[in-house]
Amino acid sequence: MEDRTNEGMERDVLFIHLVTMFHVAAMQQLGKVMNPVTQKIERDLDQAKFAIDTLDMVKEKTKGNLSKEEEDFLNKTLFELHMNYLDEISRAEKGEKEAEKEEEASQPGGEGEAGMEARREPSPEEKGKGKGKAARSRAKGKKRAAKKKEAGPDKPS
Repeated sequence: MEDRTNEGMERDVLFIHLVTMFHVAAMQQLGKVMNPVTQKIERDLDQAKFAIDTLDMVKEKTKGNLSKEEEDFLNKTLFELHMNYLDEISRAEKGEKEAEKEEEASQPGGEGEAGMEARREPSPEEKGKGKGKAARSRAKGKKRAAKKKEAGPDKPS
């Protein structure tokens, strides 16, 4: 009977270890933990999704066969991974939108909002309050910053 208990405990430890391996891999792929091999923070959302989907499959396939502790551990791990994945997806979407705005602003003839602000004639109210000049000055500053960014650190603007 003692061998059976030790074997059961060993399997419990192996299950926790399996879940932990996928958890750590997913966290590395989400860019939340440094890759110990490269010593860098790396993001690969497709691989992170694969690791999370694999744990979801393990949960489905082991339903009814886990102890309360194992089930709780798996559920908490999956919850954490799903929340971190959603966070990284939303960050990636925000980054893409910002990159599109920057690209649009740097296109000739498509100067974006800053260019439109610089070309727009101030309204009579703005002229009276001096806001037109300030708005144009801000827009020019944004244009200069964009040109410097395009030129790079080695090239003078």
